[in-house]
Amino acid sequence: MIKTNKTISIVIPAYNESKIIADSAIKVVKEMAKIQKTKLINNYEIIFVNDGSEDNSWEIIKKLHHKNSHIIGICLSRNFGLQTTLTAGLNKSRGDYTVMLECDLQDPPQLIKKMLTQLIKTNSDVVCGKRSARSESAPKQFIFKLFHYLYHHMNAGVPQNVGTFSIMNRRALNAILTFKEKNKYLPGLRHHIGFKQTFVEYKRLDRHNSSVKMTTTKLLELAFNAIYSFTDLPLKFCFYLGITGTALSVFVGLYALITRLLNYNVTVGWSSTLLSIYFFGSIQLIFLGVIGQYVYKVFTEVQNRPSYFISDEIS
Repeated sequence: MIKTNKTISIVIPAYNESKIIADSAIKVVKEMAKIQKTKLINNYEIIFVNDGSEDNSWEIIKKLHHKNSHIIGICLSRNFGLQTTLTAGLNKSRGDYTVMLECDLQDPPQLIKKMLTQLIKTNSDVVCGKRSARSESAPKQFIFKLFHYLYHHMNAGVPQNVGTFSIMNRRALNAILTFKEKNKYLPGLRHHIGFKQTFVEYKRLDRHNSSVKMTTTKLLELAFNAIYSFTDLPLKFCFYLGITGTALSVFVGLYALITRLLNYNVTVGWSSTLLSIYFFGSIQLIFLGVIGQYVYKVFTEVQNRPSYFISDEIS
């Protein structure tokens, strides 16, 4: 096989992952050595991005760098969230190929070689890991499946059961980095750029020696951000619900007028009046909430604040 001068970058976000960072680094370095033997690459860099951890994650990253110069790190000034942390790592990437890999080892580093091989052989721009099964609890699996189902049908063509775990070439990465919005959902942006994208199926593993960082609240926040960022369906839903409510009001009004003209003896009560007030009042509150979310996102974009700040860096 002809030797290449290609470099691969592995972007790994870390938040309070002191118990697992060293294991992650060892496993990834081991896989990089295997890939180097195939001559698909001749150099690599592992970019750990510390997302304002409260433990000694950053100190461990610095120690790993002193042992292996291929390991570099970025320390953000505070916790900015997974999508922003990954973006910081992508901006730092210098490789011809870039992998997004989470630190908890639920996405196996052993799959990187297969994904890189498929990227090259199929002339793809992106290869995504597609989860055929998960090891989370039943309630969390239900939430994930519901989100992917809704997101897939709201955005035609978006693959289901695909997260951040992926490899992309420089052309795809440069395309993603052109997006400057503050409320990023990287799997959505990755699909949005187009190009040739293929998939590798795998079973997502149990969390390795690490506590859950993405709480249900954070997952829901991420889900709503993805939906609001890539579709106007919530606004359309409000519009059609408003039309339905208006039509219902017209029919009720006509019924009341006809019964009045025909002098039917209709018992007058408060229940129907209160019910209609509560119903239409609730609809108005839903409308205001949905519109408010879009207005807030416009507001954050107009502010044009930096997405993150770097407090320390090793390279």
